[in-house]
Amino acid sequence: MWSLLAGGYAGSNLLSSRKDRLVAGDDSPSGAAAYMVKDLGFAADVAASTHTTTALLPALRAVFDEILTAGLGDRDISVTRRLTARRHPTPATPGADYAENGIPDRP
Repeated sequence: MWSLLAGGYAGSNLLSSRKDRLVAGDDSPSGAAAYMVKDLGFAADVAASTHTTTALLPALRAVFDEILTAGLGDRDISVTRRLTARRHPTPATPGADYAENGIPDRP
């Protein structure tokens, strides 16, 4: 999968530097999730001032707000994987048991 992503538009230094951390479940701080809330706020401000419709921006902001509410804002942005794994548990899939304490189940 990593080779496939690296060969397309997703290929980047960010992907190269994060892939091992994602696989290992390492979301220790290197780019805190809390900073994404700030950046998403700036993006929303620019979109509003330019009358640009942003289909995914509200959903992204909700995810990162949920991460902050769970007290995980100081973790790396890859902590989003924990949230996704908690929402969609698939024990038969390698790495599915990655979800751990701290991310509340959705109602």
